[in-house]
Amino acid sequence: MGGRSPDLQALVEPDHAIAQKVAEQGATLLKNDGGLLPLKSADFSGGGVLVIGPTATATYVGGGGSAHVTPFEPITNSLTALRDEAGSGKVGYVQGYDLDGEV
Repeated sequence: MGGRSPDLQALVEPDHAIAQKVAEQGATLLKNDGGLLPLKSADFSGGGVLVIGPTATATYVGGGGSAHVTPFEPITNSLTALRDEAGSGKVGYVQGYDLDGEV
């Protein structure tokens, strides 16, 4: 193998738009009873929204080994992005479990 690495700048358009669309539309809900998603401004008032799990703060852009990918732009973790969208609304966080298997 040992070929040249691709020029990432040459891939930005239109590949970036395609990759972003796949990522945005690729998330799957097991069930969206009552149309809970997408979240609305009102969802962040009162008790707010609770995010559970360590992957909310640790950004993953691919698997290990050959599935590793390099993102086009810096990635914001989902908890930070959600809090940014919530503005003054409430977004709580609980780790839930350790990625290394420790409870």
